Amino acid sequence: MELLTEKKIFPKDKFLLLEDPVIEISKIVELKKKNIPDILKGKKFILAIGRLSFQKNFQLLLNFFKLESNIDPNLYLVIAGEGEQRKKIENYITKNNLKNKVILLGYEKNIHNLFKNCYCYILTSLWEDPGFVIIEAAANNATIISSDCSSGPKEILSYGKGGILFKSGSVENLKENYEKFKRLDEKEIYFQKVCSKKVSANYTKFRHFKKLNSFFNES
Repeated sequence: MELLTEKKIFPKDKFLLLEDPVIEISKIVELKKKNIPDILKGKKFILAIGRLSFQKNFQLLLNFFKLESNIDPNLYLVIAGEGEQRKKIENYITKNNLKNKVILLGYEKNIHNLFKNCYCYILTSLWEDPGFVIIEAAANNATIISSDCSSGPKEILSYGKGGILFKSGSVENLKENYEKFKRLDEKEIYFQKVCSKKVSANYTKFRHFKKLNSFFNES
């Protein structure tokens, strides 16, 4: 919408931003109550979710985690998803002796209980449109660290107010911002969660219907 406005293709008053109906709060409340897989119980873990593809850039996340796991031996990395790069990821894990630290869950139907129990959620995508998983993370009160890639994450995290943004594609900048995250106090984390959750509310099925209904009534 911002791009079309800048191009001045149509008058600004002709635009209506209608967010996708991504989440249903009542379902999230129920799914969060479910037990997480036994392998994760009692573990402190960073969570990543998405298709194991070039777009999601899990290679950068693995490079970062290799460094961080040397600093924090009690930390685990959990990746939920399947995709064409699974073999490549498995080879990296084996080559770098991370088999006992990186857990590949495969496809998980229920991710809401994972958000509830994770230390933080990290998104390393090269691009999103807008990034349904980050919306779900916000709706689940997860602490979010995301790349500043185009089309989604920056807007959902209110340009850094609702989470921590790092330079897309930079392991060094991810590490630097992860250190910032570790220094946040409870009040700062709470503020970020409230901010991102307010944005995620725009993507509920109820808000989608209400906004669309209002548009037709006004028209």
